[in-house]
Amino acid sequence: MSYDVFISYRHQYPDTKVAKQLHKLLERFRLPKSLAEESGHAGRWKVFMDDFELPATPDLSQTIKAALDSSRFLVLLCSTSTPESDWVKKEVLTFAGKNGWDHILPILIEGTPESSFPKPVLEYKNIQYLDVSGEPNHFRINASIRHSRAWFCHRIAGCRHDALRRALRSRDVRRAAIYIIAPAVLMLTLSLYLLNLRDSAQASTLEAQRLDEQNRISLQNTQAQRLVYEEAMLSAERAVQDADENALWVRLAETESALDQGQLFPAAALAKEFLLEPGITGEMAEAAQSVVERAKPSGYMTEVFSFKSVWTGMQFTPDSKTLLIVADDGTVRSYPTDTYLRRALFQDFVPIDRRIQISDSGRLAAYFTHQYPDQGQPNLFMLDPQTLEAVHSISLTYDDNERNKPGFQFDFFPGTETIYVTAALEQAYKIDEGEITALPELPIRDRYQGIYPLSETLFLLFNGWWGEEWPQIPSALYDLDTGEETLLDEKTMLEGSLIDCSPDGRFLAYRTEMYETPLYVFDRGSGEILFFVDEMGCKDVAFSPDSSLMAVSRYENDVEIYETEGFTLVRTYRLPDAWARKIAFLDGNGKLAFLEEFERVLSLKLMDAATGAILGEYDPGAGQFAEELLLSPDGTQLVSRTDAEIKVWLVGEE
Repeated sequence: MSYDVFISYRHQYPDTKVAKQLHKLLERFRLPKSLAEESGHAGRWKVFMDDFELPATPDLSQTIKAALDSSRFLVLLCSTSTPESDWVKKEVLTFAGKNGWDHILPILIEGTPESSFPKPVLEYKNIQYLDVSGEPNHFRINASIRHSRAWFCHRIAGCRHDALRRALRSRDVRRAAIYIIAPAVLMLTLSLYLLNLRDSAQASTLEAQRLDEQNRISLQNTQAQRLVYEEAMLSAERAVQDADENALWVRLAETESALDQGQLFPAAALAKEFLLEPGITGEMAEAAQSVVERAKPSGYMTEVFSFKSVWTGMQFTPDSKTLLIVADDGTVRSYPTDTYLRRALFQDFVPIDRRIQISDSGRLAAYFTHQYPDQGQPNLFMLDPQTLEAVHSISLTYDDNERNKPGFQFDFFPGTETIYVTAALEQAYKIDEGEITALPELPIRDRYQGIYPLSETLFLLFNGWWGEEWPQIPSALYDLDTGEETLLDEKTMLEGSLIDCSPDGRFLAYRTEMYETPLYVFDRGSGEILFFVDEMGCKDVAFSPDSSLMAVSRYENDVEIYETEGFTLVRTYRLPDAWARKIAFLDGNGKLAFLEEFERVLSLKLMDAATGAILGEYDPGAGQFAEELLLSPDGTQLVSRTDAEIKVWLVGEE
C-alpha cells in the first residue's frame, strides 16, 4: 500500500498526543474545490502513523520500511526528546535516502531547532519547518498546527501556498457564516416550540398534581389500613388476656377478610402474631397459623409503595427511616419508610438535576439546580432530610458565557458533613458548615467535570462526558500534597462515569458506562488500585452488606461474583435471555436482586448468589429502561427505579 504522508515522532508526551490529532487532521483534510483540479492529489490522503512502541532491535521493522518506501512525504514532529530517539533518526535517514530532504516537513512543537531536531536534519541547513513551540500544552499545539495547516498541506497537495491559504480562509468564513445563521434559525424554531411546550408543561403539571393527589389518597388508605391492623392487634391482645374465645374468632375473621382484599402492610403481620399465643390451641390455633402463613410476603418481596415519575433521583437516610425522592416536576419529597405518607415537600425555582446525596450523619441532604447565579438565586441547597428546610443555600458562580458546559458534580466526604463540588469545568470547592473554600490546586478548568474524595488529600478526577466538544482526557488520581497527577486508562475519558462504594467504606469501584471500558477498584485510604480489568464492559457493581463480595453485571449477559479479599473471581452466571442492568445484594450475602432488560421489556428478578438459581420474578412497573436499585441501609427495603416508575419492596425472610 502506498501512503501520502508518514508521521515520524517520539512515543511519549506530548509527541503522541500531537501525532494522533495530526493524523486525524491529515486524513480528514479536503482541498477546496477551486484548487482540486490543479492538484494531482486532491482525494482522501492515506497517512501512516505507528501506534506502538518499536521493539528493541537494531533495525527498522519490515512494516516501517515498507511504509517509508511507499510514502511521498514525511512529517517530522520535533520536541526536546526527539534527538534521543534512534528510531526517529533511522526513519529520517531512510526516507531522505529515497525521496530527498525536500519531502521532509519538520514541525517544531517544543524547544529550538538546535535542541529538538535530529542531528541529520540539523546538519541540512536549507530545510524549512513550521514552528509552534511557543504553546503551553498539546491542546494549544494542535490548534496552532490546524491554523497553519496550509504550510504543509500545499506541499502534499502540490498546489500554491498563497492560493491554498486564501481558499481555506474563504471556506472557513463560509462555514462560520453557516454556524452563525443556523443557530439563529434554530433559536427561532426553538422559541416557537417552547411556546407550545409551555402549554403542554402546564397541562403536565396539572396531571402531575392529579397523580400526586391519587398517591396521597392511596397512602392515606394504606395508613388507615395500618391503623385498623394496630387496633386489631390490641383487640386480639385483650381477647387473649380475657380468654375471650368469641373475640378471637372475630379477629381471625377480620384478618382473613383483610387478606382477601390484598392488604399486606408490615404492621399486619404483628396483628396475626398475637393469634399464636401459647394459650391458643386446637382448631383456633390451626386457623391462626393459616392466617399467619397467608400474611407472609409472597416470593420473598412485597410491594408496599409506588410513585410514577420520569427521570427521578432517590436516597435513604443512614437510619433507613426516610426515603428522599427527587421528582420530575422539580420537587424534593420526604417519605417516612414505615407509612410512606409524604412528610414534607420542597419546591425549587426551576427543575433540578435530580441527583441527591445524604451525609453519613443523616443530618444534611444536598442537591443542585440548573439555576444560574446571575439570576439572583442559589444553585446548591443543603436540606434537613426530615423537614426539607434549607440549612444552607449557596450560590456558586462560573463563566456565564460557557453555559453549554456541564453543571456541578458533588459528594460528601465519608463520615463528615463536608461536601466537595466541581462547577462547570472551572473550579473545585470544599464546603463545610456553609463555608466555601476554593481548591485552585486541583487541575479542573477545561479538563475535568467531577471529583470524588478518596481521602482528605487524594481525589479521583473524571470528566465522563460524551462527544468531541468535551475535554477528551482520561480520568486521573490527584494527590493534593505532592501535586502528582496519575492518569488512568484512556478509555476512562468516555461518557458515563459511575462510582460505587462498599458499605464498610474500604473500597471504591469506578467505571464508565460504555462498552469495553475498564473497571477500577481503589483502596479508599491509600488510593492503591486493588483490582483492574481492561475492557470489562460492566453495567453495574454491587458490594455485599458485609463488603466481602463484589458482584459485577456485564454486557455479555454475565453476572460475576468476586471475593474482595484479593478480588478473586469465585462464580460466573450467564443469564439466558437478557442482561442485568442494575444489581443489589439483599440479606447477608445470599441473595442478589437485579433489574433485567431485554428489548425494552423489564423484570425484577431474585437470584441465589451461591447457585445462580432464580428465586422469584417481580413487576418493576411502567417504563422501558432499568435505572437503579437501592437497598435501605438496614436491608429491609429495596427500591427499584425505571425511567417511569419507582417501587418500594419490603424484603422478607425465608
